[in-house]
Amino acid sequence: MKQSNLKKLSNITDELLADEKITALYLRLYRDDEKEGESNSVANQRKLLTDFANKNGFRNIKIFIDDGVSGVTFNRNGFKELFELIEQEMVSTLIVKDMSRLGRNHIEVGKFTDYIFPTHNVRFIVLNDGVDSEKGEDDFTPFRNIMNEWYCKDMSRKIKCTLHLKSNQGYAVGHPPYGYRYDQDKKKWIIDDEAAEIVRRIFNMRLQGESVNKIAEKLRRKKY
Repeated sequence: MKQSNLKKLSNITDELLADEKITALYLRLYRDDEKEGESNSVANQRKLLTDFANKNGFRNIKIFIDDGVSGVTFNRNGFKELFELIEQEMVSTLIVKDMSRLGRNHIEVGKFTDYIFPTHNVRFIVLNDGVDSEKGEDDFTPFRNIMNEWYCKDMSRKIKCTLHLKSNQGYAVGHPPYGYRYDQDKKKWIIDDEAAEIVRRIFNMRLQGESVNKIAEKLRRKKY
């Protein structure tokens, strides 16, 4: 067989293998991201990515979503499912809206973009940041990752300060502990009489020297 024919056959084989692989669209939303506007909503991300994929001829599209999960951690169900397929060499292209959708931990994000994606021949496209691994490295990407992580830490610090201020002003912060419930306006905790009686019984049993296991057993027998 002539060299030119072998090359054509190889190209056809590569195209068939590529068609079998997945074009992954990854969407992520967390409560802090909602403050950046409607553009980060799951619906907007889905439309933006699917429109781009269809317009540019990407095939075998599969969508992975993590709704309500922080970008600081990579312990996300949607991403873990995607990662398993990447390790099985079943993903040809990964497309995200912006780099912060992939994650806000610059070290972990760097591991994926610099090592894992290239190792498994995954083309990585970030629409809003103009990143496409097929067109070469983007020198600004590491700085974006660091800024995304700084943003998350800054938001966490501001939230803690706000909660601390509300607590000092007498407002309820977080879910009421057992024995209390929200007041009608949900701004303060008040005693839950029924639950408080059980708390008092537990306290008295403990004062009388009963073990934690024995107390738990008595509560189970009374179906508390």
